[in-house]
Amino acid sequence: MPAFVHIIMCIFLVVSAVYTSFVTNNGCTVVTPDSGGHLYWAWNNAAHSRVYYMFFLCCLGMMAAYGLEYALFFTSMNFISYAFSYYVYGPTKTVGAQWCFLAAFAPWITLAFVDVEKRGHRDMLRRLTTSTPVTEVKRLTSKIFMLDE
Repeated sequence: MPAFVHIIMCIFLVVSAVYTSFVTNNGCTVVTPDSGGHLYWAWNNAAHSRVYYMFFLCCLGMMAAYGLEYALFFTSMNFISYAFSYYVYGPTKTVGAQWCFLAAFAPWITLAFVDVEKRGHRDMLRRLTTSTPVTEVKRLTSKIFMLDE
């Protein structure tokens, strides 16, 4: 990785430590009348939390760019899922809980993307109907982290 990425990661580490020390005093996850039955994470609504999350997403994207085969896809998926969660759940202040929920679908979305991109849509349907999820996750993991080279 270039030196500027290392510098940004060091800055992120310091910012994360400071941010975490301030937000841990805000309580834990609770369900509030405004949260619409979803978990309200008090620390997600602390001062400058949106700036911190954007910085986090940018750092995550930079790390992906220098280590993953599908960096643009992963970075786009992170930004889109955060933006969607913020757009839909911002008024209830439950963006973090919904973002985590969407993250549960990331492996399957990634599997579909990799298969369509590498093999085409017909082969993807055949693989999904003839193999087990465990086999597919192992295959996908080896592709993503370039373990089969």
